[in-house]
Amino acid sequence: MDIADKIKELLPTGMTFRQIGSELGVTRNIIAGQIYRMQARGEIDKLHKPVAPRAVVESPLDRQLQRNIRASAMRLIVQEEPDEDIGGVHLLDLGESDCRWSLGETSRGHFFCAKPRRDVRTRYCAEHHNIVWVKSSVIAARRKKAEDDRS
Repeated sequence: MDIADKIKELLPTGMTFRQIGSELGVTRNIIAGQIYRMQARGEIDKLHKPVAPRAVVESPLDRQLQRNIRASAMRLIVQEEPDEDIGGVHLLDLGESDCRWSLGETSRGHFFCAKPRRDVRTRYCAEHHNIVWVKSSVIAARRKKAEDDRS
């Protein structure tokens, strides 16, 4: 009786590859390789691990998130006077070519500049791009000025 026949006998018992390997005096990798080849030749069916049902565990983070959502909903329901208008476009209405500069968050959501982008390589309009990106020559000049001030 060769190793393949012994594996075919032991496999239906529910033993792991490591247990079968210990029984036959070989490693679990040898058992896995033999089983793979037997499946490829059609000698045995594909192995399916029984899947145990997973218990739904609610994490403290989930509970905190639910509390925050309820609290936000209550603020929206209770709020009678509207927030000041900060302008801009709501996150969900933001287009693909709109500026992503954040104007702030109100109880109605998060708002963005939404002017047309400077170009496709940046996420901002020309005004906000100049705030975000400072040329290296400007940085060098600022450093030189700071060094001169210290001297």
